[in-house]
Amino acid sequence: MVLGLTGGIASGKTTVSNIFRKLNIPIYDADIISRELTEEKEVLEEIDKTFLVKDLVVDRKLNRSILKSIVFENKEKLSLLNKIIHPKVIKTLEKIREENDKKLIIFDIPLLYESNCDFLCDKILVIGAQVKTQIKRVKARDNMTDSMAKQIIDSQMPLEEKVKRADFTIWNEDKNLSELEEEVKDLHTKLLKSLEKLEVKNENSRSSRE
Repeated sequence: MVLGLTGGIASGKTTVSNIFRKLNIPIYDADIISRELTEEKEVLEEIDKTFLVKDLVVDRKLNRSILKSIVFENKEKLSLLNKIIHPKVIKTLEKIREENDKKLIIFDIPLLYESNCDFLCDKILVIGAQVKTQIKRVKARDNMTDSMAKQIIDSQMPLEEKVKRADFTIWNEDKNLSELEEEVKDLHTKLLKSLEKLEVKNENSRSSRE
């Protein structure tokens, strides 16, 4: 069973992910997978040929600051980059899903809905926080201005829409860590019970066909 973990920027998704990790649930982070893919020779060559920018790729290494400057606030170039990376990320996640079909695993995908990756997940958990809270956290974490933080938030799917489409929502507004841990543990228990029921159902189905 794949649980998709997503949420807006600075909603506390990483904290929730770490709690699941302590519960020995495998976490597969789409951002890390994407970064690892951009270190592969074929992908580097494709990026270099697509953008044709000096010093973007040097000695088989990607200059991420130059790439960021290329795609920042340029939707066309960002779309070109996504066309290179996203299919490869999806293919990697599909393979992971096949290899872990009888386990509970988590796909940590920040832009899960925006990148149309929800089809990879059996259940989806959204971590939510109010916009004012997100802005406050982003400013403290990344030293951004209010306008920059708001711009990032506005570029993402509205939280209300994500909540409507999700199976579970955890609001990380005023909770302390212990309260958040208890809520995650409760959800963890529900998911394991659901997985157990699914396995029994599948086993009964196999037995009836034999």
